Amino acid sequence: MDSFPAELVGKILSRMVRARDIAVASVACRKWREAATSYIRKLSFDDLDWPKVIEKQDFAGVRELIIAETVMRTTCLKELAIRCEYGKKSKMHAGMLTACLLHVKHVLKSFTLTSPLMPNVNVFERLASDASILEHLEWHHAYIPRVNRFVNGFPSLVSLALDTVIDGLSAQHFVRILSLFPRLKHLSLKNLCVTEAPSKMELNICNLETLDIDCMMTEVSSVLVLHDNKLGRLCLYMKAMPSGRLHWRRKLEGNAESMQELRLVGVQVAEFTAGDCLGRLELDGVNIRVLEISKNNLQHLLIDESEIGQLKVENMDSLRVLELLNSADFENAWLRMYSKIICKAGLGLCRLTIQGSLPYKGLINLDAICYAFPCLQALTMDYPNIYIVESMVDPPCFEEMGNVVVNTVMLPENCVAFSEWIAELLQRCPNLRSVVIMLDVALTTEPFENYDFIGELTSLLIPIVNPYPHINVTFEFA
Repeated sequence: MDSFPAELVGKILSRMVRARDIAVASVACRKWREAATSYIRKLSFDDLDWPKVIEKQDFAGVRELIIAETVMRTTCLKELAIRCEYGKKSKMHAGMLTACLLHVKHVLKSFTLTSPLMPNVNVFERLASDASILEHLEWHHAYIPRVNRFVNGFPSLVSLALDTVIDGLSAQHFVRILSLFPRLKHLSLKNLCVTEAPSKMELNICNLETLDIDCMMTEVSSVLVLHDNKLGRLCLYMKAMPSGRLHWRRKLEGNAESMQELRLVGVQVAEFTAGDCLGRLELDGVNIRVLEISKNNLQHLLIDESEIGQLKVENMDSLRVLELLNSADFENAWLRMYSKIICKAGLGLCRLTIQGSLPYKGLINLDAICYAFPCLQALTMDYPNIYIVESMVDPPCFEEMGNVVVNTVMLPENCVAFSEWIAELLQRCPNLRSVVIMLDVALTTEPFENYDFIGELTSLLIPIVNPYPHINVTFEFA
C-alpha cells in the first residue's frame, strides 16, 4: 500500500459510494488518511452509512461528529451530499453544518442537503461568497427568511433545487431569487408556498434552460407569466391552497421556439400552442381551454386526466411515443378527444399506450390500430376496451411488435373470452417477445375467486402459448 501514490488512492476514495468506508479507511491506514486529506473530491453521507440497530436519536450526536471530522479533514472537497433521516423528533445540529460549510465553501462545487436543521439556518448565507465556485445546490427543508444578505454571492451557480421551503416564500423574494444567480440554467422548486402573491406574477427566466415547479401553492388566485427565450424544459405542478388558485399564462410572442420538453400537472392554461421545437409534451390533470398542436417535431405526447376544451391538431407525423390515459371517464375522453389524436398520429409511431377505466365494452379495434401504425413496437392497452375481430381469414400483423402489456380485471366471466383474445393477439404479432398481463383485483369478488381466476386463466393460456416458445408471458398485479 505504501507504494501507491496518494493521488491515486484519493481517486479511489472519491469513487466510493459510502462515506463510512472513507472514514474507516482513513483511520486504519496512514496512506489512506493522507489521500483523504489532500485528494478526496467527493463525500456522500446517507442512512446506509450507519447501523440500523442503533436508535437514530441516540446516535445523532455521534453521527454528526463523524460527518464533521471527515469533512473538516479534507482540503479540496468538490462534492458534498448529506442525506440522513432524523425522524420527526430529531434534526441535524445547525452548528455542525455551519462549521463544515465555512471550511469548504470556497472549494465546493456541488452541495446536497436533505436533512432538516435545528435551529433553522439560511444555507444561502452560509455559502455565499464573491469567490464561490458552487455550481449545483440541492436543499430540502429550505429556510429563506430574507434574500438581501447573499446578493451576488453565487456567481457560478448553474443548478438550484429547493424542496419544502419552511414558512413559505413571499412573492417578492421569490421573484428576486430568480435574478440573483446570473448563470443559473436549471431550477427546480418543490412544495413551495408563495405568500403575498399579487394577481399577476411575472418571472423573467431568460437564462433558464430547464424549469421544474412541483406543487406550488398560493394564498390567493394568481396568474403566472413566464418570459423566456431559450427555455428547453418546463415542468409545472401547481397546487392551490383552499383560498386561491394558481393559473398559468405563457406569452408566446416569439419566445417559445426553444422549448423542447414541457410537463404541466394540475394547472389551468387559457391557451397553449406547441412550438416547432417541442419534442416532449406531458399534460397531467390539466385544464386547457385551447390546445393547438401544429406541424412540429413533437415525438412524445402524454395526456392523463386532462380537460381540453378545444383541440387543434394538424398532423403529428414526427410522433414516436403516444400515451393516452384516463381512469375517470375513458369512454368520453376517447370519443371526444383521444380518437382525434390517434387519427392525426403518423405511420412512424413506435410506442402506444391506451389505458383508462374499464367499461367492459370494446371501444377500439386492434386491427384498425395495426393498419394505422404498422411500425408499432410496444403496445399497452386494456381488455376489453380494445377488441379483436375473431376468425379473420387474413388478419393484419404487427411485424415489429416486441412487447405488449394488457390490463384486465379478474372476473370469472372474463376468463375464457380473455384467453381467446390473447390467442388472436399472438396471431397478429409474429415477432412478439414479451406479454405482460396486469391483473386488477375485482372489488366484487372474494379473494378465493381471484385465485380461481388465475388458475383457470393459466390452464387456458398454456396450450395457446405453447406454439410460441420465444414469447415470455408474465403476470403482474396492479
